Amino acid sequence: MQPKSARTLRGLSIAIIIISILAIIGSLVMFATAGLLTYAATDPDAAASVSMSVEASPEASAQLDELGMTAEDGLMLTAFFGLLGVAGAILCIVCYLITLIAGIMGTKGAKNLEKVGTAKAWMIIGAIFAAITCLSMSPTGVVLAVLCIIAAVYANKAKNESAGNFVPYGDAR
Repeated sequence: MQPKSARTLRGLSIAIIIISILAIIGSLVMFATAGLLTYAATDPDAAASVSMSVEASPEASAQLDELGMTAEDGLMLTAFFGLLGVAGAILCIVCYLITLIAGIMGTKGAKNLEKVGTAKAWMIIGAIFAAITCLSMSPTGVVLAVLCIIAAVYANKAKNESAGNFVPYGDAR
């Protein structure tokens, strides 16, 4: 029978896998949205359309004049932020793929206690990469980092239990 910590590690790993898959899907949507925004901002027809609409709207024209910008400057700024969104989405996709691998390794380590040391290492790597996604303002990274750290603790407990080095709380030897 598996130790309780191995079963907990398996459950945490499954949660990491599910959240990572959902985060990858969300990052792909962010990538597509930012890519379309960048494409639309750099399209010459869009530039002409925005220039005509700014000229037709005295409020928009006054706001741009107040900032010292033209309509084309606004489009280039939009394209720049769109490219930042694309870069952030790529960063998130790569980091969430690594946390997905960590979750998969955690389930393998929970089934085969000889591989639990590898699962612990992958959980630590997954926690680091999940924390990196916080740079792109992704709150999912915090959740995954915490889950990976907790899973690494349980992987260590499972490793000690399987080796016979584990002393339950309250038992003195």
